[in-house]
Amino acid sequence: MQKKKNLFLIIVDQLRYDYKEFLPLLSKLAPVSLTCEINSIPTSSETQHAVISTGKLPKEHGVFGKVNLEEFIMKMEAGEYTTIAKLGVSYGFETNVIIGKSHLARILGSPLECAIRVYLDTKFPRINGYDIKRSKNIRTSFEKIDANKITPDNVDSLLIPVLAYLSKQESAYKQFYIVSLPSLDYIGHHHGPKSVSVIQHLNYLDKSLSSLLLPKINNSTIVIVGDHGCRTISNYVIEFIENTNIGFSVYTRHRDQYDYGGKYRLKTEGILQVIYDGGLLRIFGPKRLSDEDITMLGQFGDIIENATEIGSNSLVREIYHNSQHANLGDCVVVAKDNTTFCKANWLDTNTRYLVEDCERLNLYDLPIGEHGTYHPDDRKILFMTNHTNNLNNLSNVDLRKVIEEIMGKL
Repeated sequence: MQKKKNLFLIIVDQLRYDYKEFLPLLSKLAPVSLTCEINSIPTSSETQHAVISTGKLPKEHGVFGKVNLEEFIMKMEAGEYTTIAKLGVSYGFETNVIIGKSHLARILGSPLECAIRVYLDTKFPRINGYDIKRSKNIRTSFEKIDANKITPDNVDSLLIPVLAYLSKQESAYKQFYIVSLPSLDYIGHHHGPKSVSVIQHLNYLDKSLSSLLLPKINNSTIVIVGDHGCRTISNYVIEFIENTNIGFSVYTRHRDQYDYGGKYRLKTEGILQVIYDGGLLRIFGPKRLSDEDITMLGQFGDIIENATEIGSNSLVREIYHNSQHANLGDCVVVAKDNTTFCKANWLDTNTRYLVEDCERLNLYDLPIGEHGTYHPDDRKILFMTNHTNNLNNLSNVDLRKVIEEIMGKL
């Protein structure tokens, strides 16, 4: 048998646990599949990419969105964390990172750790790494691309050809390809989980990735995994458009429209900052909320003011313990099944004006899918591989250990 020299880690943003049925070709190439669970919050791209990259829980790595990235990068450069790209280097691999979101590229590996690192900075492709020759070849091909035609839903169709090109190049070194494909996340937010558009994109991924991987299957190990799931929402708590984040507007979906349900300003004294984070409302400053705020926010989610008041649910206690960090917030509201805490700048300009004027909104003015909570649809993801070792009861914090085990055998 030919020894497997290459390792593909393909992270599909928002790949839910129940999407395997839409990936029949990849299921043949990576026949070992199971539901992988996320036991921390928020179930968001930045936080859970950091879990995969470092093998550390949020309570340790401290990444709770883009605002905490510089702190994480400083600790990484100081040697406190080792990225998954650097892990590959330590096992003798030449590491290649191909990714759609620039801030996630920083989580997965630095330019000094990567032979090639390809990512999008806003809408413009960027290439760096220490392999100057291949970087130049990729840069030349990118110069032919009209950046104005790159949209969130078609980024994958730009990245997969880059992976195809790199995987065809001859090298004396074992190759580790770290790929993070973002388009499904955008489509899932806009159209909702298991929508026609989501299924169509899963079909595209199934055909394009299986076509790329099939010729390499005899000397490659493949790992395909999501970073978080997605759930359907109908209640919206939207951050005030004005220059304060301590108040919100409420909207509720009824069929193909969203009805305005009023405004509310938080009454608790001493609030320093409020972060609307999809599945979470993170409040910094006070250790306790006012009774009025508790009554209002309790309609939209579970309020966690401190670790001793979480309740008897052992899973929730474990998830909060795994996530307890100063960057999480002093008081946290975890959204109910059908609710999202929506940041104002997630909305387009026209929708912001309508919300500010308390106007009714139309379908697709607001997202249909969201994640970030400990709801099962948010925290259960699909894991697929052609690695045959026993992988029962897999949590995403174990993924790095699985990758390292594979590296040790290649």
